[in-house]
Amino acid sequence: MNPINDTKLLDNLLFKLNYLVICLELFLKGIKAFQRDGRTPKNSHFAMVNLYVLTNGRFNDFMSLVQQIRHPKYPDVSPQGILGNLSQQDLKEIAREIRENGYYIASQRLNRDSIGRIFKFAEVTPASYVKLSNNYSRRLAKKIIFTPKAPISPRYNFSIQQIFENTDLLNLILDQSFLGVAQEYLNCSPVLDSAALWWSAPFNGKGTSEAAQEYHYDLSHLKFLKIFIYLTDVNSDNGPHCYVKGSHTRKPKALLPVGRKSDTAIGLHYPESEIHELCGHQGTIIIADTRGFHKGKPLVSGNRLIFQLEYSNSLFGANNPKVRMDKIPDVSRLRQLMDHYPRTYSQIVDLSVN
Repeated sequence: MNPINDTKLLDNLLFKLNYLVICLELFLKGIKAFQRDGRTPKNSHFAMVNLYVLTNGRFNDFMSLVQQIRHPKYPDVSPQGILGNLSQQDLKEIAREIRENGYYIASQRLNRDSIGRIFKFAEVTPASYVKLSNNYSRRLAKKIIFTPKAPISPRYNFSIQQIFENTDLLNLILDQSFLGVAQEYLNCSPVLDSAALWWSAPFNGKGTSEAAQEYHYDLSHLKFLKIFIYLTDVNSDNGPHCYVKGSHTRKPKALLPVGRKSDTAIGLHYPESEIHELCGHQGTIIIADTRGFHKGKPLVSGNRLIFQLEYSNSLFGANNPKVRMDKIPDVSRLRQLMDHYPRTYSQIVDLSVN
């Protein structure tokens, strides 16, 4: 027995317990603020992230069980859409594969006509871009049209308002097969909390962190599921989504701190057979729990256009922008689904604007 080492261990344990209590207090205060205002204080979101790290995800698992009780599944979802006419057994198999591996690649693909129209929209519509500097990066409010032959940034982002105002993208947002899979995986009535569309471009190895091109894991909410659709062909050279199989559950202690991880750091803790590059033709659909380690591989040639949806079991966490319904050209179907599945579709729109 070494009394000095024993004292250090005890001090370390007491420090962690004290920090855990502080984070729990901030989290609970944030819950009250969220219930009152519909927004999460930044320090409470940060506390949720720390609780995930301190418990290696067990805190989020427990709170997700609470969400299952508070917000049970819709009994009448008809999961027909891009993924096909899915049976309950189909949904269970897809959810089982995501729970086991962290991701699922659908056998169905988005049709070429929709892809062509979305691609044309992205070619001619101004997008915000990530501006790089020596010390920081930020996404500019100013929008420009993406120039594939002379990019000035590794990533160009369309706003959620632009996305909702596009008919083909709105059809993806309201697809009921996606809703069915999200509900089965989250095991509760899900919340559609964000939609994203962006270009990725080669940029001489710069901006890889700002463009999410280094390994990381997401903690925007307690538990969530993302749907990615490749709108360009994606091979090993032009930005495949990379995912570490099985890393969405417990993580090695050394990799738990939030932040970007190098390929070397990931390779020290996971065998090469578990690190997957998810290449695919345009229209490929990938469904993933991005609490697992993932990245967009830096491009060395070509360009990549990708669409993303996110469903969560609670909006507590990141305060994502909302959509103005008065700017959506054909809003009737959205209104119908808001009435039928209020928890899913009503929380992404700004109901104060009509």
